[in-house]
Amino acid sequence: MGESSLRPTRGARPQGPLLLLALLSALLLVAGMPMAARGQGGICHHDTTTRSDCGYLGITAEDCYRRPPTNAPWCFHANTRAAECGEYVIQPNTLATRNNGFSVGLTYKGNNCTHYGPSAEQLAVEVVYQNPERARILISDPRTRRWAVPQSIVPRQRLLLGAEGDLGPASDAKVNSKITVLLGSTTPGHSFSLVAARTDTLAAEASGGFLLDTRHGGASASGGWDAECPGPVPKSGALGTQCVPLEPPRNVTSGPFPPTVFKNQFIQFTTRVGPKSSIFGLGERVRPLKLERNRQYTMWNADEAMPVNDNVYGSHPFYMELQPDGTAHGLLFLSSNGMDVELREESLSFNVIGGLVEVYLFAGPTPMDVVRQYTDLIGKPYMLPYWAQGWHQCRYGYKSLAEVQEVVRQYREHRIPLETMWIDIDYMDAWKDWTFDPVLFPQEEVAAFADTLHQNKQRMVLIVDPGIKVEKGYKYYDDGLREGVFILDSSTGLPAVGMVWPGFTVFPDFVDNPDTDRYWNQSIADFLNMVPVDGLWVDMNEIASFCTDGANLDSCSHPPYAGLDGFDARNPPYHINNRGSNLPLNFKTTEPDAILPFTSALQYDAHNIYGVAETISTRKALERITGKRAFVLSRSTFPGTGAHAGHWTGDNFSTWDHLYLSIPGMLQFQLFGIPYVGADICGFIGNTNEELCARWTQLGAFYPFARNHNAINNASQEPYLWEWVAESARQSIALRYSLFSVYYTLFERAHRTGDPVMRALFLEFPHDPETHAIDKQFMLGSSLLFTPVLEPGAESVLGYFPAGVWYDFHSGQVTTSSSTGAWLMVKAPRNVSPVHVRGGAIIPLLKSEGALVLEDVINSEYELLVALDAQGNARGSLFHDDGESLPPGRNTRVELVAQSNPSTGTVSLHCSGVFDFPVPALVRRVTVLGKERRSIEVNLSLNRPWHITF
Repeated sequence: MGESSLRPTRGARPQGPLLLLALLSALLLVAGMPMAARGQGGICHHDTTTRSDCGYLGITAEDCYRRPPTNAPWCFHANTRAAECGEYVIQPNTLATRNNGFSVGLTYKGNNCTHYGPSAEQLAVEVVYQNPERARILISDPRTRRWAVPQSIVPRQRLLLGAEGDLGPASDAKVNSKITVLLGSTTPGHSFSLVAARTDTLAAEASGGFLLDTRHGGASASGGWDAECPGPVPKSGALGTQCVPLEPPRNVTSGPFPPTVFKNQFIQFTTRVGPKSSIFGLGERVRPLKLERNRQYTMWNADEAMPVNDNVYGSHPFYMELQPDGTAHGLLFLSSNGMDVELREESLSFNVIGGLVEVYLFAGPTPMDVVRQYTDLIGKPYMLPYWAQGWHQCRYGYKSLAEVQEVVRQYREHRIPLETMWIDIDYMDAWKDWTFDPVLFPQEEVAAFADTLHQNKQRMVLIVDPGIKVEKGYKYYDDGLREGVFILDSSTGLPAVGMVWPGFTVFPDFVDNPDTDRYWNQSIADFLNMVPVDGLWVDMNEIASFCTDGANLDSCSHPPYAGLDGFDARNPPYHINNRGSNLPLNFKTTEPDAILPFTSALQYDAHNIYGVAETISTRKALERITGKRAFVLSRSTFPGTGAHAGHWTGDNFSTWDHLYLSIPGMLQFQLFGIPYVGADICGFIGNTNEELCARWTQLGAFYPFARNHNAINNASQEPYLWEWVAESARQSIALRYSLFSVYYTLFERAHRTGDPVMRALFLEFPHDPETHAIDKQFMLGSSLLFTPVLEPGAESVLGYFPAGVWYDFHSGQVTTSSSTGAWLMVKAPRNVSPVHVRGGAIIPLLKSEGALVLEDVINSEYELLVALDAQGNARGSLFHDDGESLPPGRNTRVELVAQSNPSTGTVSLHCSGVFDFPVPALVRRVTVLGKERRSIEVNLSLNRPWHITF
């Protein structure tokens, strides 16, 4: 059986004193809501399924007041300190050190507090330096088997004994770690806390700039912080036995925050964060890129049309903290359980409803380093086929194949490039997977259409949902029943029934289930035998269900559920703030007590990884069947999704606000290791207009994933319907296609290193604090700066230009050259979105004028755009292969270096590299941007080294 079959016994309870949180001591309501009646003993009378609890352990009433209002009544729990409630302390004779870390035992000490259930009596802590830039901290109850994210989702080194998925002994090889993790005290009976910092700056971090600092200020037998260490600790880059003294945090204005809490259905893990730092991540989120303090970020994958600030399709419990001086570190709390993350002025708490504490620290020290280190753990991004870089068209609501064919014809007639045509669920027979509507989308005609697209060097992608219609005689329902692959109702032992597009549906269990892999592989093989599609678009995989709760629709009701020996999956003692209103865990999804048949895991634990598990199975099936790179686009995501697929940001709105929000939406996924991401261009919900769609096309053409898509019953928005939009599309897509080698090279680099493709400015200029909050501009790689128009009626836009030389891409003129950054107003006429080239870059540009597909562009010719920096230098690179073979394969890597000679006025350009796959396009022109723009005609091959001076 799979590793997660070793799940905890739900009735396992620690023996000994129970942990009592303070009684709810006050009732505070959202501004404008009536005061609720107060119960006896201060108990909150708001229903636990609809209220938003504020307080947890250690938060103050002032912190609660600072939080933005929710849509639900809320109850404040009195501030509970360790002196009042108890805490974990160091257990005697348990500290063990080794070359790559240490372990220690904890015991619970204090009053009986049971607000969220009894605390575990004992905990095991393990700290491992996994490599020089990454440390792992594991905390679990050694006497029970706890749920952990399966190794199939995020492959990693062994977990704690007592954790599901244990792979056996860990390596004890010495690691010269750049991270030092220290216990606040090693003295038995003293409070447990951890402090981590970069090894070379540990002493300097006492002011509060730690990678991790869980010192909570509660009661401790020690009365302070001692300087003991758990064995040999690296100091100043060398291994030694002397410890760096731990001082209490300084410059801290807020009160004590809570100690670590560990219960069966509630875990709280809190660390201090810098009051002046910038925090990014904790997605998926529709909001500005820099996270707001005094706000709650909930993670529970939800089918929701891009609600601002609330939880949505994916869960990424990872954040990057960027200090004002430009140094950065990262932290991942690896858990698929639902959680609220409370970001306050000077602390951040993970409030999790199950599993264990599995924390990874990433040393940085630059933001780019953090992303590389994070993707080292979760997996480097997948190398998609070359045609993924083209322009895509779709809509939900094409009424027939004839209408789809007409869209393709209109694109060609209007000379607008189109690489891939997509079809939503409209093609299906009664919305059933792997079927075709016999009247509107006959299978034979769809197959012939796909062949025609291929003859024209174009592609086709079709949608598929995980929900399988409950219908006897429907092959894929019958097969799934026979093979036992569907998720089960815990009360009946029968497949759990939901409701999606085809009506009543059941859902395959993709988590570590080889039977489902075979079933899904065969389903996809059948589908590709019917129609030779080029990729699959997996939607509704949060899991989405139209059942708003277990009892709202008779068709979705379930028998009463009493829980498993005290473990209540449907109504846990702590309620995460689902959808900003504390909605139940089963709202528009499966019941959390539904059982995954192969591993016996519950959806309560595995809900957030359902989408990535389906994505992995889909990717593997496409690779097996075609022998080529797969194209998979998934709506639901989790850490590791980027190693298998891309993502689109879901059901956005045709508004100027959502035009702007698309940028931080994509920038966050670059941090999450999913660089192939895009938003529905011109908006999915609502009717767009000519100006909005034109400006959105000018921006969207440069998304990593560029697709025009909208919803049924909305006005059509294909770009050829308005002349302004059509001209914007022709110009912008032509520019995107000319940059094909730039995009493709960046994606290959992302596949090797994890480097983002579309970059927030702080990734390139971390030491410039002005860049830390910018999310209306973005970089393509390190060389191109985009400053799009995001407001109606604008023909100029304000943009920030960091220190250096910046050239206008369209004119080649210097926009600014300065040793400091500056905000400048730049012109943005109707058909132009401002693009600037960073001095020091060489941009390989393909000839794209008149081309309608990428294959023609790739086989055209190159112009090398050499943008000299202040020193007269520039460099660039280019990657080329066949675009479809699974890596590693034959390829060519070209490095280009330019250097000017002021005394002679000449420029030398040198080409070197590894030449193992033919690049068809020749370099026909070199253009140099400097004090003046000048060009020369050349005839150079990128299949060999050369050197020219001109």
